[in-house]
Amino acid sequence: MPKVGAPTCGSAWGGSFTQSPDVAAAETWPYLVSQALGCQIDNHGIGGFSIDQTLLLYREHSRSDSIVILGLIELMLVGAGASSPAFFSLSDDHSPRASLTKPRFVLEKDRLVLIPRPATDVAAIRDAITSDMPAAEWTPLAFPFSLHVATAIYRKLARTEQFNAASLASPREDMAALRRLGVSLIQTFAREAAVRNNRFVLLLIPSPDIQGELGRSLTMMMEAVGSQPGICIVDPSPELKDAYSRTGMLRTDSGHFSAAGNKALADATLRGLKACGIAT
Repeated sequence: MPKVGAPTCGSAWGGSFTQSPDVAAAETWPYLVSQALGCQIDNHGIGGFSIDQTLLLYREHSRSDSIVILGLIELMLVGAGASSPAFFSLSDDHSPRASLTKPRFVLEKDRLVLIPRPATDVAAIRDAITSDMPAAEWTPLAFPFSLHVATAIYRKLARTEQFNAASLASPREDMAALRRLGVSLIQTFAREAAVRNNRFVLLLIPSPDIQGELGRSLTMMMEAVGSQPGICIVDPSPELKDAYSRTGMLRTDSGHFSAAGNKALADATLRGLKACGIAT
């Protein structure tokens, strides 16, 4: 990410929708926010990261006296309970790959407990993935499970990062538990930011498919997250709807936001920073 030629004043965190891989570095929403503020917002977005991985990364690289912006998409709310990324793949010999596992958190009496990555042997990896919370949604066919296989095929053919938002709306208790876990991680993220004198901002990032998806996507996230005292929550729908009305499709081939979409997210973030008294 190019520098704006000014001191660092904050950081942006999240998955690929924060990283913004389909646009030039100077067109990503963290960089555009940097330009508007006149100081550097470092982009720590990593493709495929859920809230759990993002929180752990923040603990390693956080600063004090700065703005912390978490870009949240729907999948990040439920990915924290999984032992592997949603786009799990197999090695050439069809065995589990330790490099594609990740740590995860569980809630024990409302207390977050970190479950480390499994050992690098097949049995440990199988046990980790079959015992995590999303496993209840999977039908085993062969390792790693039918959902992963179907997802991989769909993504290969459709070239999209998007997932059906119905998972967040599911009334199933396991989905509700995943939502509770995700919200607990957001709250923990905000508390740890406050301890470091950072001002925490939650940017809700919906599907780029504005027609039919924007309202549903944001509504589900807002219902899951709810009102969180001390957290500046930004709903970018006004800016995204305006950008769509002026430019049309905001979605790239891989399912991320275009340059116009990133500009709308940046404008929404700046509006939110001002509304929360973080920026003038």
